[in-house]
Amino acid sequence: MSKRWMWRGALMLAAAGTIVVTLLMSAAQPARADYGRGAVYQVEISANCVGPTTCVPGTVKGFGIWLWAELNPDGSGDYEAADCGHGYGDNSAYHDSGDLVWSSNGATLTITGAAIFGDAVPMTITVPAQYGHYAKPLGDVIAVAGFPPLPGWAQVQIAP
Repeated sequence: MSKRWMWRGALMLAAAGTIVVTLLMSAAQPARADYGRGAVYQVEISANCVGPTTCVPGTVKGFGIWLWAELNPDGSGDYEAADCGHGYGDNSAYHDSGDLVWSSNGATLTITGAAIFGDAVPMTITVPAQYGHYAKPLGDVIAVAGFPPLPGWAQVQIAP
């Protein structure tokens, strides 16, 4: 065997070894999709109220809310939301985000600290504590102080 072939073999072996070491090192790293301190729950909500009637009497003719929240084992969490309202002269869309707190009674999760419409309207979110997909009346999921139960429907996903 010539020296040239020996060098090629040595280089190929070194390249293969580098690939193996790189793969082993990357496997030891935590997944980049891990959230914060190890999410216990992820909550996704998609809800809207549309139609020819007023959704919230005297204020909003229609609205939509999309929210994602990550809930940590210590009762803290964070959220991202997008929402829009079609009211009397205010047809605006908003991005909301921030920290929140949550608790569970075993059957439901109660989440506070999140807000919609430009972080201006605080809300309390109540969703099932069991993983799964749910279709629920919006007024059973999101409560806004000072407003009657919100009309419309919400699609709710509770995931690990």
